[in-house]
Amino acid sequence: MFFFKKFRRNPDIFVSLGGGFNQLPLINAARNLGFRVICVDRETHAPGMLVADIRIQESIANHRDIFTKLGELLLDGRIRGVLSRSHGEAVKSVAWLNQRYHIPFLPVESAEAFLSKKKMKAVYRKLEIETPDQFSLSGGRKAKLVYPFIIKPVEGHAKEGIRLISNESELKSWLKIHSSSIEMIGERYIEGEEVVALGQVHAGRFHLAILSDKIRTRSEERRVGKECT
Repeated sequence: MFFFKKFRRNPDIFVSLGGGFNQLPLINAARNLGFRVICVDRETHAPGMLVADIRIQESIANHRDIFTKLGELLLDGRIRGVLSRSHGEAVKSVAWLNQRYHIPFLPVESAEAFLSKKKMKAVYRKLEIETPDQFSLSGGRKAKLVYPFIIKPVEGHAKEGIRLISNESELKSWLKIHSSSIEMIGERYIEGEEVVALGQVHAGRFHLAILSDKIRTRSEERRVGKECT
């Protein structure tokens, strides 16, 4: 399903995978630079969808369907970039679409590492990036544990399936509820505020773009949600 708004003629197009609050900085920056913005989201009333020039109602995980719908638009301009501030399958979709449009981005093969916490840890170690110690958890069998620690599924993204385990009793209760077929890992817990650093790697150097804390983000998200209703 497509939704159009009146826009000025412009050959440069930016595709935003996702229209949530966290995507607004990308969308607004693209608009300020003169790009025509196409926003893709399942929710037609997402904040980013409301300000985009063209809206496509679709899950950001369905990269092939998105590619098809973009082709059906018969755009007179050129897609210059596809980006998302989401995680998991969104990263793979962005990589896949940029590859199809011959836009420099993370290779699809490398994007797979974002979907596996073991693969991601291996990349961190190779690049000498500090990260909390990690250990395997297989059913009820486990090595000597130091509480508290974080338990999470190997496959997944964001905070899905993640829980803080404070003692052995909590671990036993958690293992009874969750399927043993899901591979789980443990990670050393580090207490402190959660901060998100967003940037770009170019020529081997990381360039910081946005630094935000999750507490502020959540309060801002609620405020913007009220303004959009």
